[in-house]
Amino acid sequence: MATNPPIKPIAVRLRPVERRLILLIADLLVSGLALLLSLYFWAQRDQWLHFSWDFLKQRPPLWFWFLPLLWILLINELYDIRRASSLKETERGILIGSAVGAIFYLAVFFLSGSDSMPRQGVATFIILSAMLTLLWRWFYIRIFTAPQFMRRVLIVGAGKAGSTLCSVVNAMKPPPFLLVGLIDDSIQKIGAQVECYPVLGDSTNLEALTTEHGISDLIVAISGEMRPEMFQTLVNIQEKGISVRSMPAVYEELLGRVPIFLLQSDWILRAFVDQAD
Repeated sequence: MATNPPIKPIAVRLRPVERRLILLIADLLVSGLALLLSLYFWAQRDQWLHFSWDFLKQRPPLWFWFLPLLWILLINELYDIRRASSLKETERGILIGSAVGAIFYLAVFFLSGSDSMPRQGVATFIILSAMLTLLWRWFYIRIFTAPQFMRRVLIVGAGKAGSTLCSVVNAMKPPPFLLVGLIDDSIQKIGAQVECYPVLGDSTNLEALTTEHGISDLIVAISGEMRPEMFQTLVNIQEKGISVRSMPAVYEELLGRVPIFLLQSDWILRAFVDQAD
């Protein structure tokens, strides 16, 4: 029976830090647009200046121009890549950010006096920022959770560490990356399934597998000693531009905690190397 060829990956595969940068820039742009629209609607109710340069110079106080930065702080939790890829988490984060912003402003508004701060402009900004951010984030989720845009990963090591990482990926909806399978130098494991993912081969055909499956990342999940052949293969692959990271570093990035039960005594050194890369 013929098998479908693997999905051909796109040329650009974004790392988590690059995705966060895209999220930040786009959020600033849409909140900036919300600021301009809120000024426009505010000006329509002005009896003297309407929407003009004089209005922009005289009516909005200085702090009003910094509202986009405040909005970024209010939705700060949505710069977690896992949350940013979930529509439910995105809706929740935007709703909470809007509510906190509104409550904070109302408290300041009533404490400072009803005539000292613009009520309509801020309310319009919060509503428009929430709507525009949700709209663009919906497009982000639709695009970057598609298989063609996800990083394609092989786990090196099908033991306890590799199995643990597979179960973590299975539990995350949507998944943080497209896990193609695992490789291991144990002959008994080749061809087996680990948490529904196949063990595709060993270090002798690892380079060929990375090319065949369009792999962008290798995650090293070897708990014991690494064979010299495996180490040299990983070095060769990394020189070709494929990312090679340790399982503890990826685990901490995904869940925000370190897998203490899997750590070797040299983990601190490995973690330092990961940060240096």
